[in-house]
Amino acid sequence: MAMPNDLIFIRHGQSEANTVQKRDDHGFDDETVLAIFGRPDWQHRLTSRGLTQATQAKQWLDDHVGGLASFDALYVSPFYRTRETAACVGGPDLGGWTIDDRVVERSWGVYGKRPTAEQRALFPMTAQEKAQNPWYARLDGGESMPDVYARFRDFQGTLHREQAGKRVCVVTHGDFINAARYGIERMTPEEWEKIDA
Repeated sequence: MAMPNDLIFIRHGQSEANTVQKRDDHGFDDETVLAIFGRPDWQHRLTSRGLTQATQAKQWLDDHVGGLASFDALYVSPFYRTRETAACVGGPDLGGWTIDDRVVERSWGVYGKRPTAEQRALFPMTAQEKAQNPWYARLDGGESMPDVYARFRDFQGTLHREQAGKRVCVVTHGDFINAARYGIERMTPEEWEKIDA
């Protein structure tokens, strides 16, 4: 299968949800946490740290791969945080970017609407399955990693048909990038678990 000569994935910068999701002791009052988790995932914005990270990604592209102007195709997830990252990397109007729903974040369903400690308390079987079987575990109301991988395979087909031999940049999400690596690097589930740890 002919593919792009260069395929660069950029994970969005730190988002509001990242600040409260990963840590049990996030330092935010309950009202702020509820406001963040009360919004749909696609509406989470970058934090000031996330904006700095996106600016650093632009600098890296400029220094190491000839900048964004050297790419033939640009894809971005429609989520606010990825579009904000793309704007930092390539300019505020997002001209030239193709917004593509296939490169969105893994749906974490209702499981993802709570901080980690609450996930373990409210969804103990899902938390246990995710810990024991992270590649295949399906989150309550959400996706498994093979679901995300299927979206990547569909996207990869588009790259094969439309971008063979070209340079492509994709601003997306961590789980989508990990699913892409699973396929591109021909990983086994246990190899993938090592990068997800």
